[in-house]
Amino acid sequence: MKKKEKDSRVNASYISIREYAIFLFVLAAFNGFHMWIYQILYQNGIIAENPRTAINILMLFVMITAAILLAIIAIVRERTFIRPIKKLSEAARKIAMGDFSVRIALRRKRKKKNFVDVMFDDFNTMAQELASIET
Repeated sequence: MKKKEKDSRVNASYISIREYAIFLFVLAAFNGFHMWIYQILYQNGIIAENPRTAINILMLFVMITAAILLAIIAIVRERTFIRPIKKLSEAARKIAMGDFSVRIALRRKRKKKNFVDVMFDDFNTMAQELASIET
């Protein structure tokens, strides 16, 4: 069986360091906020009187944090996958209609490209080849 070759142009990390940092910062901020609320409730004796209240509050904090993390993941997914695929689809439709001048701009200039940038490069190369054949 032939071994699949790895594309050396592609950076395997789909999410940048900056996106991880934002993710961790938001998580830390919400955990700090939750602990602040918990401390106020503890100091006022609300939690000490009823242990079930403490468990309910902590579970509420976990649910809120999970909801926020899901929202962040949805935003990252939109930026990383959905938008580039829509861009590529629109450009492919234009080429199918005969407009061979369409090109897709890369999102960022960097030495090691991610898979979306490589896909855009390959698409632009294909469009250029089709335009040269057409003329």
